[in-house]
Amino acid sequence: MGEIIKEIRRIKINGTPNRMGLIYAVLRAIADYGINIVTMESDPYICCKLEWDSTMSEEDFCSFMKSRIPEIESISYIDLMEYERIEVELGTLINNINDCILKLDPSGHITSYNKKSEIFIKKRNAENGHINDIIPTSVLDLNVNIDPCSVEFIYNTGSKEKAFLANINPIKNEGNIVTSYFVIISEMSSIRNLINTIMRPSMITFDDILGESDEIKSAINISRSVAPALSSIMLRGESGTGKELFARAIHMASNRANGPFVAVNCASVPESLIESEFFGYDKGSFTGANTSGKQGYFELASGGTLFLDEIGELAPHLQSKILRAIQEKKIRRIGGNHEIDIDVRIISATHQDLERMIREKSFREDLYYRLNIIPIFIPPLRQREGDVAKLARYFIDDISKKHGKKVKIADDAMKILLEYDWPGNVRELNNIIERAICISDGTITVKDLMLNNEAIRKVLKVESEIQKEDYPINLPAKLSEIEDSYIIKAFDSFGSYRKVAENLKISHTTVMNKLKKYAGL
Repeated sequence: MGEIIKEIRRIKINGTPNRMGLIYAVLRAIADYGINIVTMESDPYICCKLEWDSTMSEEDFCSFMKSRIPEIESISYIDLMEYERIEVELGTLINNINDCILKLDPSGHITSYNKKSEIFIKKRNAENGHINDIIPTSVLDLNVNIDPCSVEFIYNTGSKEKAFLANINPIKNEGNIVTSYFVIISEMSSIRNLINTIMRPSMITFDDILGESDEIKSAINISRSVAPALSSIMLRGESGTGKELFARAIHMASNRANGPFVAVNCASVPESLIESEFFGYDKGSFTGANTSGKQGYFELASGGTLFLDEIGELAPHLQSKILRAIQEKKIRRIGGNHEIDIDVRIISATHQDLERMIREKSFREDLYYRLNIIPIFIPPLRQREGDVAKLARYFIDDISKKHGKKVKIADDAMKILLEYDWPGNVRELNNIIERAICISDGTITVKDLMLNNEAIRKVLKVESEIQKEDYPINLPAKLSEIEDSYIIKAFDSFGSYRKVAENLKISHTTVMNKLKKYAGL
């Protein structure tokens, strides 16, 4: 007598109407035929997973079932039950997701997980372990929080410590009782890269930097040649020369072009927040801190470029911490217990005399040498022979389109632009062209240029006019005119209300009110 071989068969019963007792009739008939049922489904068809043996005849089985249940039209054999098909497809999908997915029971013990989660499970030997073997109780306590939440935590993967973000999703029944949890864990670096891909604006390339002069071409050629290197770059040049444009172009020409570009104006970060902005903080670090903590500039720029503009404005105590971050390639958040690995390329920029600041002990010499590995000098506009006209025409075309106007420039107005020495450089030229376009009637004339504005002439001739003045004099009105004139000139140089206020030693509000009244800014 031959050996009976057990195997699994799956059948689908077609043509069965939805009548009371039909499922019972099918189950009873299969049992009477002598077959064990492993499992069954009944939506929309009755499907059964059977324990079959090799002595059974498929034809006899089908005939028997049809004779017992006349409603059966046919019986077909299928590869997978519907629930099995869903499990296979869902399992394949979940195991190919680049995030860690864990299922927990109501107490937080791990009941299942996808392949990516093995970086946690295998290291901790935490199969059937608890979620707090991975995420510290100080960060996630399921006894306290049973609502959906996101928490950030640091985990040592073996080779290095990494930052992760976990989304906790409780599953509740109709009585609002938690029956399980799904936890999705992502590397913060992956999240940053995704955000950078979606949110970043179109970046500047070297082709976007306009100019035909030998001076600007030399700066572009040097920048292009050092872009692929990992060394720190320091861009030197006067305010308004386009140092950030160069930084963005260098980033886009580097091997980090697909990574983030984080630009920080060191002069604009409030003193009280500057350390937390650069290095971030953990949850509960100080009153008012974000409950889930915050990443700093170094973490945000990891894998890409961190551009530190106005580097000379850094407070001395922060200079030492930035130096350590560059040297060690690690940072520690405020209130944090772990060091976080960072991978950033530093591009810094300044218009200040850092060498003088080093002599005056206001800038660290060791930080200077870390940042100034490759110095690149951006020439001022007055030294770029022939570029003023090219830039002016570009700004006229570009700004005119944005304002929905068609504007040209008169020859005498262009002559004025060519003769001016441009203390505010390209930024000043852009500002003057935009203001002129706003007030012109289609052709920019000399009177439309702020360079020939009455306020500017008053500044240049103030001393001689005071000498010629007949008494009585309305001194408050005269002083107001002089103040107006200096504010307008300073704005052309700095292009910032705050910078004007700092350099003229007046309030930010005074600058705003004067410019709105006098220059329409």
